[in-house]
Amino acid sequence: MLTLWAECRAAPTRAETYPRLRVPGIEAADLFADAFRHIGRDGAACAEVAVRLQKALAALHAIDGPGFQAAARREADNALARAEKHLDLPDDLESLRAAHAVVGHRR
Repeated sequence: MLTLWAECRAAPTRAETYPRLRVPGIEAADLFADAFRHIGRDGAACAEVAVRLQKALAALHAIDGPGFQAAARREADNALARAEKHLDLPDDLESLRAAHAVVGHRR
């Protein structure tokens, strides 16, 4: 869904059909926060959820949609900070940090 949204944002805008109707734009940061912040918060104590979230954000970062990189990095950093407060097994933390390190790096 976010990929389609990015493609629509990159497409040329259409002529106005209703000139008196205005709709505020949606920013990537808002979409990412709405979609991922609660997962990072509620899943912080579960290593599998925390790692999968990092992988999903890394994939979205790589799409390079408008504002995706900064939004994905912000949510990944926030999710990492939350999970580090809850996870205490070294293997879990290592997996989480490895997944977080991929956000922002092309494969």
